[in-house]
Amino acid sequence: MNLLRNRNTGAVGMAAVSLLICANQLIANPSFPEVGPEPLGNVTPGALVLHEDWCMRESVLAGDDGAAISRAGFKTTDWYRTSVPATALGVLVRHGIYPDPYIGTNNMFIPDASDDHNRRYQLGRFSHLPDKSNPWAKPYWFRKEFVLPEPYAGKTVWLHLDGINYCADVWLNGRQVAAAGHVAGMFKRFLFDVSSFVRKGGTNTLAIRVHPLDFPGDPFHEQIGGVAGGFGPNGGDGEILRNVTEYSAIGWDWVPAARDRNMGLWQHVWLEATGPVLVRDPAAFAEVRLPNAEAATVTVRCQIENPLMAEQTVELTARLAPDGFEGAAVEVHTNVIARGHTTTEVILKPTQHPPLVLRNPHLWWPVGYGQQPLYRLETEVRVQGQLSSRAASRFGTRTVGSLVLPSGGRAFTVNGRLIRMTGGAWIPDFLMSWSAQRYRDEVRLMAEGNHTIVRVNGCGIVPPDVFFDECDRRGLLVWQGNYSGQNAGEGIEAQDF
Repeated sequence: MNLLRNRNTGAVGMAAVSLLICANQLIANPSFPEVGPEPLGNVTPGALVLHEDWCMRESVLAGDDGAAISRAGFKTTDWYRTSVPATALGVLVRHGIYPDPYIGTNNMFIPDASDDHNRRYQLGRFSHLPDKSNPWAKPYWFRKEFVLPEPYAGKTVWLHLDGINYCADVWLNGRQVAAAGHVAGMFKRFLFDVSSFVRKGGTNTLAIRVHPLDFPGDPFHEQIGGVAGGFGPNGGDGEILRNVTEYSAIGWDWVPAARDRNMGLWQHVWLEATGPVLVRDPAAFAEVRLPNAEAATVTVRCQIENPLMAEQTVELTARLAPDGFEGAAVEVHTNVIARGHTTTEVILKPTQHPPLVLRNPHLWWPVGYGQQPLYRLETEVRVQGQLSSRAASRFGTRTVGSLVLPSGGRAFTVNGRLIRMTGGAWIPDFLMSWSAQRYRDEVRLMAEGNHTIVRVNGCGIVPPDVFFDECDRRGLLVWQGNYSGQNAGEGIEAQDF
């Protein structure tokens, strides 16, 4: 297929026969790589990360029968092979259906999610669908077959969806796990007990139907005027703010519109096996006692998932230990009543658990002001004395404060010391194609530039765990923005962020 040859004739939209020829193999060599297998988020030891050997197809061509698509033996010979994470547009570019939008003005040969914008710039004629309809108006299927590891036998099996844009129907082995009305929002992580859905000794088939944004918005403007051209209005008409998603996907002064608004699975999909309950998302919040810093109080928070109908008494242990430096570890133990079919949030306070007061702690400092020692928080839960689940994270002991100077300006302190706040705004990749190492390299470059803080631009994304972990390791404070506007917040709750 010669995409360039056909552009002037408006015949770039591929016929169905062309789709069948190229869908089964990668035929393009785009400038952006696939996201690698290393998880962008924190996963537990023994996790099964579903990275390779996915396939993707337009629901307008594959149909909407999730029960059939999620059964073994369903024919996918005309589907697009891919790994996950991936966006719909990214997969199509890698298969040569659309030109590489990172290069030149190629983005002007890809239809937009906005029909008004397509009419404005005559982009609709480039649709790859046989009927020339908007390729981003309907869902895309992502399908994966897998076999569970032997140690998962007899365990509770959990499915983790770390990042979906925008909402999804989830099917496993011919049965629906969850509907799009309950799986929505780019920055939420979704967790499902799939113990009754999986086959412990055979092939399992997972099918995820990813829906487009509810409100894709209108970019209004295209940056095709060269270096002297105008950037246009940031964020187009602002309608995209009615979703909980990446605002800049509609176009900003630093990036053109992502035509599909980065619809897809933008973080990893993985499974883990536990006992009857799961502990997850452990976090520690330290407060240094100033001015002498002879102690730091630590509050520990985690969540316990009980998928059973009956409540369970859970033995929770939290252990704080130096990570890579000398020092004593401390432990606290408590019993928790985990109600059935409920997430129980547990907060351990130093006023109730004296070991959570660290004596002579190693303090964390921004880059250029000292070292960045980190402590490791390990949590585990037991039921009737048997280990059920473990989860861990890292944290630094530091206290951030601020004060108003006599001049009227605001200053910031870390551990009681004035800090020069130097840095800049961080923005995500155009099509969400960065692997874990690229996120670490972004942080490394900022630290080597003597930045003490990074402002995560609110028009972008909430970065994955690997970004924040590297900021902890290299000494960057993080100012995380969350964009709001005239239409923001419509039907949106705080927990959606």
